[in-house]
Amino acid sequence: MIFRIFRKNKVNIAVCHVGGIKLSMLLAALLVSSCTQNSALDACALQSPPKDAAVYKTHAMDFLVYPEKIDGNYSGCQKVWLPNNHLLISTHFSNGVITRGEWFEPDQKPVTCEFNTSKTLTKGDEKDCLPYEKWLIDSSQKPN
Repeated sequence: MIFRIFRKNKVNIAVCHVGGIKLSMLLAALLVSSCTQNSALDACALQSPPKDAAVYKTHAMDFLVYPEKIDGNYSGCQKVWLPNNHLLISTHFSNGVITRGEWFEPDQKPVTCEFNTSKTLTKGDEKDCLPYEKWLIDSSQKPN
């Protein structure tokens, strides 16, 4: 038996292959009963900011951040969008530690930076990658 899960139209779908028979079932309620649209699982899959994304206003422009608060046990993604819904930053966490940061500057080649548990850059060019601490976005950085 082969079992895999994938997302289609914001719904988790499980597909089982038993012998030559393909059984598909929607398992959104069962597989993600502890997850809501605002969960870490869904934050990684978001293509645009949810309505409850935090707005960070700067002198130059606004940014939409979701989720805004990351605790020490968080596993999932934090994303930053421009007001036009262009994804600018996707930061991946494992147990509160950043493992990967992705930077999507408009009209530029995407930059991917990976870090180990000691917060050392393990993949990506140092001239393109922000230092580990610069990937952290939280409400203490939010302008008044």
